[in-house]
Amino acid sequence: MGDRAGLVRQIKAVLVVDLVESVRLMQADEAEVIRRWRLFVQAVRQDILPRFQGRMVKSLGDGMLLEFDHTAQAMGAAHELHRLLAAQAGPCADASRMALRVGLHEAEVVSDEFDIYGVGVNLAARLAGLADPGGCVISAEARHALVQGVDADFEDMGQCWLKNLGEPVRAWRARPAAATGVVSRLELPPDQLALQLRLAVLPLSDPQLQGRASTLGSFVAEELITRLTRQPCLSVISSLSSQILGERQLGIQAQAAMLGVRYLLRGSCAEFGGRLRIYLELVDARGLDVVWADSTVEELGALLTGEGERLSELVSRLMRALVGAEVLKAESFPLPTLDSFSLLLSAVAKLHRLTLDEFQRAHQMLELLAERHPRSPIPRAWMGKWHVMRIGQGWSPDPQRDGQQAAYHTASALDLQPDHALSLTLDGFVAAYVRRDVARAQQRYDAALAANPSESLAWLFKSALLAYGEEHQASADCVQQALGLSPLDPMRYYYEHFAALSALLAGDHARAIAMGERSLAGNRTHASTLRVLVMALALGGEPARARILAQELLRLEPGLTQNAFRRRYPGWREPQIDTLCHGLDLAGIPPGP
Repeated sequence: MGDRAGLVRQIKAVLVVDLVESVRLMQADEAEVIRRWRLFVQAVRQDILPRFQGRMVKSLGDGMLLEFDHTAQAMGAAHELHRLLAAQAGPCADASRMALRVGLHEAEVVSDEFDIYGVGVNLAARLAGLADPGGCVISAEARHALVQGVDADFEDMGQCWLKNLGEPVRAWRARPAAATGVVSRLELPPDQLALQLRLAVLPLSDPQLQGRASTLGSFVAEELITRLTRQPCLSVISSLSSQILGERQLGIQAQAAMLGVRYLLRGSCAEFGGRLRIYLELVDARGLDVVWADSTVEELGALLTGEGERLSELVSRLMRALVGAEVLKAESFPLPTLDSFSLLLSAVAKLHRLTLDEFQRAHQMLELLAERHPRSPIPRAWMGKWHVMRIGQGWSPDPQRDGQQAAYHTASALDLQPDHALSLTLDGFVAAYVRRDVARAQQRYDAALAANPSESLAWLFKSALLAYGEEHQASADCVQQALGLSPLDPMRYYYEHFAALSALLAGDHARAIAMGERSLAGNRTHASTLRVLVMALALGGEPARARILAQELLRLEPGLTQNAFRRRYPGWREPQIDTLCHGLDLAGIPPGP
C-alpha cells in the first residue's frame, strides 16, 4: 500500500544483526576487525541475501538491518549469517573471535528505497539485545510463521521486558533445527501398518503467485483432507502439519520424511469466472514417481458451501487409483467463506498460545463464527474446549459455570451434526474433564474415531482417559498415534504435554520429565504442562528443581493448592491422586482449604 513521498507500508520480516563486543574488538585490532567485517558483509550481499531473497537496508560498522518478504527466509538467513561468520573466523584465538546477536520480528513497516521505519524495526533491535553471542531471539509474530524442527528449534523465553517498552514481549530463542529433525516416527506393529496408507495433502499452488500456495489453495487442500479422512484404509496427516510444511521449499523426500508418510498429494488451483481449475498428482516419495494425476473444474460457490461434487469425484478417482476401491460419499461441513476459514485457523492458534489477551480474543472470534454460521458445529465444538482450557489454566472465576458452558457448546455442536468427529472428541473431553463421566468420554472418543480414524485429538484425549484408568501401554500407544497423525502441528507442545502425562501416570518419571521439558520449551505458559513437570521432578527424585518450577507455576496459577488440584483432577483412582498430591507437596505447593 503506497503512502506519501514514496513510502510503502508492507508486512516484512525484519532482521537486526549486531556484532558482539565490537568496541573491545576494535580497540584490540581495528584494522583486522574492519577487514574481516567487510569480507563478511560482502559475502552476505553476494551469497546469503540472493539465496534468501532479502534486502540489505543498512550496513554499519558493527551491524546490519535486513528485510525479507517471508519470515522463513529471514530465519534461514539468520542461521547462515552465524555459520558464515564462524567459518570465516577459522582458527583465530577466542579473544579475537567475532560473533553475532540477531533479532527477528515480523511486522508492518514503512519503507522506501533507502530505509525502513516503524516500531517493528525497534522491536527487532531490542530482541537482538536478548540474544546470546551466536544466538537469535525472535518475536511471537515471527514464531507463529515458523515450523518447529524445520525452520529452527525454538525455546520459549516467556514474557520479557525490553528497554523503552511499557509492556513485556513474548520472545523465543531460535537455533538451527537438529539434524535428526523433530518428528517422532510412528511405531506401530507391522500388521497395523499394512492396514493403512499414510498420506499428506500439501496446499495447492497458484500459477499467478509463481507457484506459491494461496489461501484458496489451502482451503481446497482442507476440503481434500475432509474427504480423504473418511477412508478407513487411509491415515491422513492433519492439515495444520501438512499446510505449514507445504510453505517451505523442501524436496519431496524431505517433506515425506518429516511428515512420516509414503505418499504426498500435491497440485495447483486457479480461479476463473467463478470456477476453480484443480490439478492433482499423487507422488510416491520412495521413488519420486507420480503414480496418479488428474484434474477437474469445480464451481467455487459449490465448494464454499460444502458441496463440490466434482472435487469428490476427483477424490474417488484418486482412491480407485491408490487402493482400487470406490470412495464413500461423505458430506463435509466447512465454514462457507474463505474469510471464516482463515478466522477459524486464527482462533484455534490464539486459543493454544495461552496468553490471556489472545485467549480472550479467541473466544470473541469463535463467538463471531458461531453467529455467522449458525448451522456449523465447528466453532461450537472449539468453544467447548475454550471453557475447559479456561478451567485448566486457572483463569476461570467460576469453574462450575465454565463446565456447564463447555457441555452446552459441545452438545449444541452434536445437535447440528451427530457424527462430527471433532465435536464428538471435544464432547468426550468435556465429559472426562468436567463431569468425570468415564463411560461417556470413552463412548465419544470411540465414536469420533469410527467417524474419522485420523482425528488426532481423539487419540490424544483417549490416551489420558486410559492413563487415568492405569491402562498404561494402551495410553502410550494412543499418544504415539496422535503424535504420528500431527507431527508438525503448531500445537505440538499440547501433544507433548499428554505424552508427559501418560508417562507420569505410568511411573516413568524420566520420560515424563523429558516430554514435559519439550512441551514447556514449546509454550511456557501452559499451566497443565508445568503441573505435570513439577510432579514428575518431585516424584522422580529432583525436588529442588520441582520447587523452582513450582514457584513459576504459582505465578501463573496463584490459586493452586493440593486440594484445589484434587477437586478438579479428572482421574478417579484415589491412590493415583494421592501420589500426585504428594508430588505437589514435595514441590512446596500448599495443601489449601
